[in-house]
Amino acid sequence: MALKPSTRTNAATQVEDQSAASARPLLLVAEEAGGPPGDGYVKFCQEVAAALSRLMPTVAHLGGVEAPADGHSHRQRELLSTALDRRVRRSRPRTIIYVSRSSVTPAALIRAKLLKLMEGRAPVVMVALQPRPLSGFAGRIEAHLWPDLVVVSTETEQQALSQVGAPAVCISGGVDLDRFRPAGAQEKRDLRRRWGIPQDHDVVLHVGHLMAGRNLNQLLPLTKRIRTTVMLIAGSQRDAESTSLKEELERHQVKVLDQHLPNIEELYRLADCYVFTPTSTDHALAMPLSVLEAMACNLPVASTPFGALIERFVDVPGLRLVTGAKQLLVAVDELLQRRPPTRHIAESYSWDDVAQQLVGIIESRGLMLIAAT
Repeated sequence: MALKPSTRTNAATQVEDQSAASARPLLLVAEEAGGPPGDGYVKFCQEVAAALSRLMPTVAHLGGVEAPADGHSHRQRELLSTALDRRVRRSRPRTIIYVSRSSVTPAALIRAKLLKLMEGRAPVVMVALQPRPLSGFAGRIEAHLWPDLVVVSTETEQQALSQVGAPAVCISGGVDLDRFRPAGAQEKRDLRRRWGIPQDHDVVLHVGHLMAGRNLNQLLPLTKRIRTTVMLIAGSQRDAESTSLKEELERHQVKVLDQHLPNIEELYRLADCYVFTPTSTDHALAMPLSVLEAMACNLPVASTPFGALIERFVDVPGLRLVTGAKQLLVAVDELLQRRPPTRHIAESYSWDDVAQQLVGIIESRGLMLIAAT
């Protein structure tokens, strides 16, 4: 699945020489995040870059494919490239925000250190989105390799990092509240007609990569419900088992949409309930963006007890945390009977809120160089 970057994201990647001359910008650096937002990491990087640009001058170096001011795409295959080195030195950033695809790992910490060496003065803030425990090496790493700040998505990670001497804070992911919104009754009927979904069915939705680590076999018992359509919107990542997994899901009557969907929000709006099945921290962000998108569309959610969901939503009506396929089926039954609202939960997780929290923390800790004069 590949989605087109928003106009706001393209604007966030533009370098305006006059603006840079009058004020130091923020510089957001990411790996393989310049193309269409086919997974949560890419979406986080692009949306945060766009939201930061609405607060202050921001330059985004998104490895992979960039969309600079001239409108031409440029491949950036390596994070630490000569192109990045030139951009760092030319922009003279107030703060470098490095969003790590590999979370808090020795390799990511070394990359953050090298970014610091490129500019010399600007503080480096590393954002780690996947909920992974520290390795033995990271637990013993010398203090001078830590960046100026590590941003994670769970309090558990924050506490673990603090115990080994890392300056750490906790910030969640976000959602586009304009794009992801509830559907009116007539709109929902129209969307189901457009997508060929029976009007009298309960629609249970999951959005994620077609990979074994996503625990997608948990969807199979849901197909046994009377008048129920189970839908999987397949993400862009694949592994050796993806083809056979798709065949198995379709054999059990799961409707798999494995295609480019620039209007994915329509699938949320026509659904009745969202399920989140992963248990492995290697296959999802600590704050699953699809869960926030589902709640923004007012869908009740049944989920595994995953990452930040345990800390933020354990007692929230409208989101049930369950273990195993049997509990998932029971939770879906109960949620579809009651249909509790969830839009109000998502409303405090806009991308603008995420950017404001991030900038507020950076400023309060003195991690932003004063604008050039």
